[in-house]
Order: sequence, then C-alpha cells, then structure tokens
Amino acid sequence: MAERSLLLPALVLAIGLASAALLLGSQLKNLRQPGEITVKGLAEEIHQADFAEWEIGVSLHYPNYASGVSGLKKNLPIVLDFLKSQGFLEDEMRVQNPNIEIHQREVYENNSYHYVNDGYTATQNVRINTKDLKKLNQAYAAALNYRAEHDEVRFNEPQYLLGNLEEIKHSLIAKATADAYRRAEEFAKTGNGKVGAMKSASQGAFNIYSDSIGNSDDDSYGGTYSKTTVGKRVRLVVTVKYGIE
Repeated sequence: MAERSLLLPALVLAIGLASAALLLGSQLKNLRQPGEITVKGLAEEIHQADFAEWEIGVSLHYPNYASGVSGLKKNLPIVLDFLKSQGFLEDEMRVQNPNIEIHQREVYENNSYHYVNDGYTATQNVRINTKDLKKLNQAYAAALNYRAEHDEVRFNEPQYLLGNLEEIKHSLIAKATADAYRRAEEFAKTGNGKVGAMKSASQGAFNIYSDSIGNSDDDSYGGTYSKTTVGKRVRLVVTVKYGIE
C-alpha cells in the first residue's frame, strides 16, 4: 500500500515535468522564429512642367440653332487670328467640335419658379498643346486684354503638365524604398534585430502638388495633380514589409 501511495505522486510529477518541457520547447521555438515589420517610405522631388494645355474659344447666345451654327463660323476665326498673332503654329492648335445646346432661364410665374427655353448657347474651343511655356504665358496675359474688346471670347487658365511622369515615378519608387529600408533599420535596432529580405511592397498614390503651396505633411494619398503652376512638388509613398532576423 505504501508503494502505491508513493507511485501516484511520482507519476503526477513525471507528467508535469514532461508538460513543462514541451511548453518550454514550444516557447523557445517561437522566440527563434523570424519576425516581420511593415514600414512606409517617402520620397519627394521638385520638377518643372515641360508642356502645357490651354483652351480658348467663343461662346454666344443665339435665338435659334441655325444662327448658332453661322455665329460660330463667323466668330471662331477671331480666336484663330489671335492665336496666330501670338506665334502659335498649326500643329499646336486643335479646333474642337462645336457645341450648340438649348439655353434655359429661370422665371417666376404663378407663385413658383421654373425654367423655360430661351434660344441656344453655341460654344467652340481651340485647344493649345505646346512646350513653349513662355509663349503660352504671354498669350494668356494678352488674352485678358483681348477679351475686353471681344466679349464672345472665353478661355480657361493654362494647365501645366509633366511629360516624363514614368521616369519621375521610377526615380521616386527607388528613393521611397530606400527610405523605407532606413526606417526598418531604425526599428530593428531598438530590438537588437536585423532587417532581412523584403517580403512585399506596394505603392501609394502618386501626388503632384504645386511647389508653392504643396503640403508635405498631408497624409492623404489620393492622387492629387496640381496643374496650375509650372513648379511641381512630386511625392510618392511606398509600404514595404521586411523580415526581421
């Protein structure tokens, strides 16, 4: 009976030691498993627009459709002559299709507002595509005075664009990835670790801000493209996952 009383505690102790050994071995194995870290890398560059687009045309109100058609034929040459006087060549100008649509105005009758047809609005534009930004800026300034004498003339602000976006993007991806690796190294040092191989990477939106008002602290990567200034602040963010050894 005494032997049996001693056997049971010994058996319980043996089972406990075996369980503890298994648990400790599992914990040591997990500690030896490599970790992962996900970081963001940022890159920014300043660039200058190398070409521009500009729309200028005529827009008038006419009593009927036929007069709208003839009105455009009469007035569009005024714009073309102006553009030629500013030094634009034929291959820099694209005449857009005419647009003639019913014009409506709001009236108040019988204690309520409603719209009635009131003739037609006829519009036709010329789109300028040029790499000569100086010439375009001079023409835009001249158009401000030209419209004072020709009320039918309408125009938008020039749109300044980057023609080598893919080259710029590739450059920024390389810089942003290098920045992500430096950030990962800083994190790894705090845990006495070492940055291992890249496991995944993704590109955030490609943002182009005005260089005069661009906000480097903006964390919204929605694909902004500012076209109102020649100078551009181009920004790209990448998200990279690295192994940690």
